[in-house]
Amino acid sequence: MCDLLTTEEEVLNEITGEFRFDARLMAGRLRFVVDWCGHEPELRGLPIGILGAGTGAAAAVLTAAARHDTVHALVLRGGRLDLAWSDLGRVVAPTLLVAGEFDTPVRAGYELALPRLGSRRRELLVVPRAGHLFVEPGTFAQLGEHAARWFDEHLGVDCDAPPDWRSEPC
Repeated sequence: MCDLLTTEEEVLNEITGEFRFDARLMAGRLRFVVDWCGHEPELRGLPIGILGAGTGAAAAVLTAAARHDTVHALVLRGGRLDLAWSDLGRVVAPTLLVAGEFDTPVRAGYELALPRLGSRRRELLVVPRAGHLFVEPGTFAQLGEHAARWFDEHLGVDCDAPPDWRSEPC
């Protein structure tokens, strides 16, 4: 897991919102992480999957479009895909879009984005009784289970969900 904003940017963002929707900045940092993984001896050659939420989902799309030979699977939750709209067709990695049942704006955006994705393997999953942040009891764990299943299937490795995914978000 990695944060795409520095601590200082997070603090400033809380006050000004300056970085809240800067998907291109975040994507540049995510591309750096993906490239770094390709140079690390223990990680080189392993398939890469990205889980992105909010603006981070747009950053994941931009990264997958730019690193289509390296990024092998995406899971996007509550994402601002409108911030990466022109790059959706360049995404070839299998992509799971996850929205909460009660998150009507994101579900509508995902329904429009789904056919624009360049991936032949793409799916929209709606988690029952979930809102935008998946804070409702049990919904965050469901997100983790669906993400782990998607990564298991598309990365070709056993990605049992880490224990912290099985609990509710802070």
